[in-house]
Amino acid sequence: MFAIDEAHCISEWGHDFRPDYRKINGVITQLGNPQILALTATATKEVRDDIIKVIGMKKPEIIINGFNRENLIYGVEEYPTKEDKNKGLIAFLLKVKKPGIIYTSSVKDANDIYNYLRTNSDLKFSLYHGKLQLKQRTEAQDNFLENKIDVLIATNAFGMGVDKQDIRFVVHYSIPGTIEAYYQETGRAGRDGAISYCLLQYMRRDEEIQNFFIRSKNPSSESIKEVFNYICKYSKDTNFYEDSEITDDDIKVSKFEKAAIIKILHDMNLISIDYLSDEICEIAIKKESVNDKTLFYTLTELVRMAGKNKEIRMNLNTILKRIDMSKFDFISDLNGLVSKKIINYELIPAGRVIKIIEKKIPNDILKEHEKKSAIKLEYDMSKLKSVVDYAELQDNDCRRKYLLNYFGEEFKEQNCGKCDICRKTNKSTSNKPDENDITILFAVYMNDGKFGKMKMGKLLKGSYELEEKYREIEEFGCLSALQIEVIYDKLSKLTRNALLYTNDSKYPTIYISEKGKKFVSLYKSSRP
Repeated sequence: MFAIDEAHCISEWGHDFRPDYRKINGVITQLGNPQILALTATATKEVRDDIIKVIGMKKPEIIINGFNRENLIYGVEEYPTKEDKNKGLIAFLLKVKKPGIIYTSSVKDANDIYNYLRTNSDLKFSLYHGKLQLKQRTEAQDNFLENKIDVLIATNAFGMGVDKQDIRFVVHYSIPGTIEAYYQETGRAGRDGAISYCLLQYMRRDEEIQNFFIRSKNPSSESIKEVFNYICKYSKDTNFYEDSEITDDDIKVSKFEKAAIIKILHDMNLISIDYLSDEICEIAIKKESVNDKTLFYTLTELVRMAGKNKEIRMNLNTILKRIDMSKFDFISDLNGLVSKKIINYELIPAGRVIKIIEKKIPNDILKEHEKKSAIKLEYDMSKLKSVVDYAELQDNDCRRKYLLNYFGEEFKEQNCGKCDICRKTNKSTSNKPDENDITILFAVYMNDGKFGKMKMGKLLKGSYELEEKYREIEEFGCLSALQIEVIYDKLSKLTRNALLYTNDSKYPTIYISEKGKKFVSLYKSSRP
């Protein structure tokens, strides 16, 4: 039997697609097509069908044990500002049993929350994310598994393969990108069957962050060409050392979009990626003698190592051991030899190396990408909408019912009696627009399509981060009494309610909808 765990990673439509999982089919063929067992806890019918298709399973038996975890208590708390959210988190931690996990959408949030909680709480915390060293991540995980800490603050880098039975709560500090990710991460709570809590902390602005991540993962053809042309232009032979050299100053893509583009270029077989664990030294010897006693020893050793080719490409530490020199002295001698035109040399830092396979992106590959990317972008946006819809469920809804229905499982009860809505403890804010919302709608109307949401928020606040020319706009500072986060929250709410909308350009700008115009008109006509 051939068993595949986390089988949703096979599907491009899964929440955690991993291209290497697509190679499993070839392995199965090499093994003589044994019986297959594919396991996943978060597959919708669409993903299940894709898994079956990719693996080549014929008339498989599908066993679904059910998605309902009755011991998990789901809840959402909505906040206007980050300060309110942090205070709400402290209040929640005081009420619930430990241990638990707080998931964040970014490394920055993880670091910020870790520092905030250590300052404002007596509980014991550890931090886990992909930017930490392996030793630090291992220590944090061990501390959590061995109950040496109360709370682990983590990105989604933590969790796969971890089976701790007594996790009493899972907090999502901001919304994840899919219901599948949310369900999988909350599902780490209460595996011993005891009551456990799943809290989603929601700010409407969080949707914009996930929106940014989604657009970054689905870059335009123009952005792909821009990055690829940059790599080709500045490569040495066919190698481009350390992709971090591609900075935002060089090309107009974010680091998240850049990472996605590198991966796409690799999947297109336009580049290959290798990793250097140590610093490499490349030396080309022009002359084999030097009239300088201080450099004679170093040159003699280099000539001996180079041989007939008069070239060296070797791990720097290996060279230093062979000639018994410190790095400082060796580099000093190399620079001395360069100044005398005896050698040329280059140090290649440890890290990722991009090797160029093709010098140009074929048009048919770009067109195919555009087609797939448009479908994937729409799909990812619909997944995000499902999460936002979950967060904004109203008083006559049920969170458990919503989750089960999402995965295609019927929940026959009217309500679960356990989630915050069914227990009437939810803390969501009203969707009804107020006078400040009307001010925002009118300001957008007067500047229709000129600004993105961030700049519009700063304009309404009257932020002096904006250039001086913006201060002459009549709407500048018209909501100066509100916190900037409250303004962003209102912009997101009005967009969700279809009173505002953004275009689909690389740098989206904000517009008032026909519905928004009618709302403003009706509001003004109803005023005395």
